[in-house]
Amino acid sequence: MIRLTDPPLIFKAHQSHITALQFLPDGQDLLTAGMDNLVHQWSLPSWQRKRTFTGHHKSVNSLALSPNGSQLTTASSDTTVRLWDVDSGEEIRTLGIKGSHAWLSSQGRYLAALDNPRLSIMQLEQDEVSSRFKPFPKRTTALAFSPIADQIALGGQGDDILVYDLPGLSLVDTIAGAHEGYVLSLAFSPDGERLISTGLERRLRFWQSDGWNALGEVTLEN
Repeated sequence: MIRLTDPPLIFKAHQSHITALQFLPDGQDLLTAGMDNLVHQWSLPSWQRKRTFTGHHKSVNSLALSPNGSQLTTASSDTTVRLWDVDSGEEIRTLGIKGSHAWLSSQGRYLAALDNPRLSIMQLEQDEVSSRFKPFPKRTTALAFSPIADQIALGGQGDDILVYDLPGLSLVDTIAGAHEGYVLSLAFSPDGERLISTGLERRLRFWQSDGWNALGEVTLEN
């Protein structure tokens, strides 16, 4: 159990901006990524630095853990995507896929890497890139893997959310007019039955994954 301190503990984790946070599955360690090109692992509740993952040459922008937490995938502004052993902090290898941001499916079968405007999908069991394409003409800004189906939802510059089947990337559906301008973020509920999205117009919207019908929305206050 993590107990909040009063007053809160404040410490300097990186020499520049923190770009991503990720707890290990057991909740006892926290991974942090920064614009100083590093990833640190912190032990709880002492918040002592356990190890540092070094190898990227520019900002580390995203962290993705394997389902059992034994391996870490990082993506950087140097456009390399790297695989690490969490227990040792050693790099296993640089993956044959380019991207400044990366996401791992909940089952650990697929890796998505974004090198805007191009998105690449890797099937990890085959260790090969199955697809490279441009979902949106200019930028993809949001991505979420379904936890219960081999599907991926994408948002970008424009009003729509696109849903694709994997690995073939056949277009399942388009949620037209989901937001105004950019779709900023996407997330599935743990049971996979709902998709949550946010946009530039400061609305949080909920979609039923069976048919992609709107369930409701919340307007975010300034």
